[in-house]
Amino acid sequence: MRLIVLMTAFLGFVPVSLAAEKELTCKDLEKTYLADEINEEKYTCKNEGCKKNKEKQLRATVKYFHESASGDDMTLAELEAEFDPIYSVVILGKIKLQSVNISLGENPFILFFLAGTTKKSGIESNDGSLSAQNDFCEGVELEPVVNASRRHAICRTIVPIIKDQAPETTFGHLSCANEKEVEGKPSDSTSFYIDRFTKSNIWFSVQRNLSNFNGNYFTCNVRLDRKTNKVLAKSVSCSTP
Repeated sequence: MRLIVLMTAFLGFVPVSLAAEKELTCKDLEKTYLADEINEEKYTCKNEGCKKNKEKQLRATVKYFHESASGDDMTLAELEAEFDPIYSVVILGKIKLQSVNISLGENPFILFFLAGTTKKSGIESNDGSLSAQNDFCEGVELEPVVNASRRHAICRTIVPIIKDQAPETTFGHLSCANEKEVEGKPSDSTSFYIDRFTKSNIWFSVQRNLSNFNGNYFTCNVRLDRKTNKVLAKSVSCSTP
């Protein structure tokens, strides 16, 4: 799902009061996602007020997702040891939210707050499913969009490497970019996972089973320039066991 504190004096910043005027819906999130206007920043505290607010957000998140363990009788250190929280600032266009991601299994449970407050934004990720105002947001991620341009840029770089490592494979560019199915074969697709991202770069983990293409499988790590969609030189590593 890494944040900074909302400061009304920050240049280009939207105050909490303005952000709170309109509840963000799935449609709002989808529009921001498709426009590739989702970013993240570190959540750092430089004063006691911020630290106390951060702790309250954690306690509210634990209570929201894990009612049997509200954390009221636990110290901050005990809470963090038990739920291994990740704190983040998510930027949706010009609106900043602060989030707390707690561990309750393999998938994330994340609650989003209006930045600088303990007021819930109505956005949450429950066991990997994103929702806004209690509506499930299908096909929306709070990360950069993986569009055709980015898929093709990555595939132009990794397909020659894969073919060099596994000369017998019939895997090609269009299959890599998920734009050509193999007729009569079970449907399959390349997975483009985003490991992390900044305003400038996106780190991808790309994977696929090559059983339909005379091969085994591959995994590649790639870093992309977010503005130009170009793969950065010397950032690519692939493995085809």
